[in-house]
Amino acid sequence: MSASTRHARSHHRQKLYQSAQNRPETAACVVAAIDARFNLRQRLRMNGELSPFNKRVTLAVIAALVAAGLLARLSPAVAKPFVTPEILVLGDSQLSFGSGKLMLDFFQKFDRHCSRFVTDEALRKRIANMRTQMIGARSTSLQSWVTKSGKSWSSLCKKDKTWGVNASVWGHNATPGRLYHQMGEGKNFDVCRKELSPLQALLRRKYYAPDLLVFYLIGNGSGRLAKNARAADQDVAALVSQLPPMQKCVFMTTTPIHTPRRNRTRVKAERALKAAFARAGNRCTFVPALTPVSIAAIQGKRQYFRRHKSGKVKDPFHPNEKATRKFLSVIKPKFCRAIAGELSMPMPAPRTRAKCGLKARSILSLT
Repeated sequence: MSASTRHARSHHRQKLYQSAQNRPETAACVVAAIDARFNLRQRLRMNGELSPFNKRVTLAVIAALVAAGLLARLSPAVAKPFVTPEILVLGDSQLSFGSGKLMLDFFQKFDRHCSRFVTDEALRKRIANMRTQMIGARSTSLQSWVTKSGKSWSSLCKKDKTWGVNASVWGHNATPGRLYHQMGEGKNFDVCRKELSPLQALLRRKYYAPDLLVFYLIGNGSGRLAKNARAADQDVAALVSQLPPMQKCVFMTTTPIHTPRRNRTRVKAERALKAAFARAGNRCTFVPALTPVSIAAIQGKRQYFRRHKSGKVKDPFHPNEKATRKFLSVIKPKFCRAIAGELSMPMPAPRTRAKCGLKARSILSLT
């Protein structure tokens, strides 16, 4: 096999794995199909025509690709217009590793999950039918979204050197299941601009305009907030100044982790943020999730974290799905009421620019 042939085949494989990253169970068989198609093309160049056998192989390869649902992904992409989610959740790596699936289910089945805590059935159903998108960007905090430079900003906007991507995306604007993506790249994640903070870029005109913005953060940067309450005031003040005037929002802290010492730090950071939101007029509904009940339910419980074969906890920072289910059962009353409370308020008027005639514009220019 020539070097050019090996290079072309490698390119085909790389393109396929990028397309099938969320369907590893089908990737291997489709790679084989691509290889068969590639070999067939090489033969056709030599023979100059399609034999009956090659025709049958070609049809079989196409059928395999269609059955796997990946033929469209291997064809040139057709640009789709961007559609904003109606509920947007900005979180950290807990969404990527453990809580994403169940958190998305919570929003998509809000009617069922919150039936005991929100009496307005019509509101519950409306929330459940909203387009929900969740972004879990690793090592990020509230500061990452409201600043324009620095280490915290880099966690969100600098390309991950190890994996090439730094966020998981769930629900709307994602593939079925979970999509891994690098923030700042692509039309759906264009949030890293020099002149704007990521939050300002996200909420700029004609881009993301969610009815409800939910922050699901606390772990990263919690030491900074625990040591210096002014840092919490700075972050919250920046958030308030960057939110559109009628933007509805909820801020909930994340699931407790395995380590008691780090949970104590996160509780201090949570208190600082809660006080900062209060001083800012409670611009967002704040849901303190690091309660004595939630901490007692999850902290130090090995079954709620990834473990080595020996039974020792491998990853103490990312509770698994069992832990998320337990956490939601504890925090649901507050979380359900916070979301319903924000979305039960009158909807803001659409952000549109009035069309004025020449006379009207001349009058306005004098005011």
